[in-house]
Amino acid sequence: MNVDDLYEQIYYDEELSPERLMERSEDYLNLYALVDKLPAAQQRVLRLRLVHGLRCSEIAKQLGKTEGAIRTQFARTLNVLRLAYGQKEGRDNG
Repeated sequence: MNVDDLYEQIYYDEELSPERLMERSEDYLNLYALVDKLPAAQQRVLRLRLVHGLRCSEIAKQLGKTEGAIRTQFARTLNVLRLAYGQKEGRDNG
């Protein structure tokens, strides 16, 4: 499962089997561990965007940066997580 799929499942899965719920819990723990390893600035942008639902322009204003800088940082952060999560999944399955 990749980061994008995990993100969608957070919001769209309404009924889960016990097995799938356990799998999802493990996925969340793995993802949280990866996020915890990110630099504080990346964690902050990720949290403001995904948890608090702020737009990049709002985050930029709050952090005193340009919207373009926030968009770039957010995209790079997601790419880092995708790569790290994919590598972890590969190690766990292989």
